[in-house]
Amino acid sequence: MPVGTCKLCLHVRELRKSHMMPRSLYKKTRWEGTPNPNPLLVSGRSSVQISSQVSDYVLCGDCEQRFSDRGERYAMTIVDHKGKFPLLDLLNHVPPTRDRGFAKFYDAAATPTIDRAKIAYFALSIFWRASVHHWKSPGEPSQQIRLGPYQEPIRKFLLNEASFPEDVVLVTAVCTDEGTRNSFFSPTRSKKGRVHNPYFQRQRNDVLP
Repeated sequence: MPVGTCKLCLHVRELRKSHMMPRSLYKKTRWEGTPNPNPLLVSGRSSVQISSQVSDYVLCGDCEQRFSDRGERYAMTIVDHKGKFPLLDLLNHVPPTRDRGFAKFYDAAATPTIDRAKIAYFALSIFWRASVHHWKSPGEPSQQIRLGPYQEPIRKFLLNEASFPEDVVLVTAVCTDEGTRNSFFSPTRSKKGRVHNPYFQRQRNDVLP
């Protein structure tokens, strides 16, 4: 393994092959039992079923483990897989705090079994890792988003050196349609005025600094 500076802890260590999106997401998107079970990669140029994953040497082993322990492992147990969607099932069994017709809202008191802290950590870790490295997708230009002045506060939060960053709001939307539930895309950046609004999808997560 190569030796370099870990983007999270900033120590010089052996670097592991990190994934921008969790490796298990690729596995959950496979169509096992079909002639080509690989996920369908859709880009502005083409669409192709491919086994390649967006990865590079970015983090050390300790920081990879930190991401797993503090959010990723939990998040991967509640996303949709093979027609089962544990997070949606949890929400469907409790009355919403608010119902606007087009969307239902649930507060923490109504859903005490959902670990919001781990979901928030996982989502911020995805946004952060997409902002600190040029990730190369098969056949596509490198990807990188910008978090502006929030990048360093988020890094310190992920490293457990600071609390959840001020002026950052994380919104998680749990989608009910099968097309959305069976797909994911990497973080994309949208900026309106001075507001940084990156987002990504498995369930959809928006972070609004």
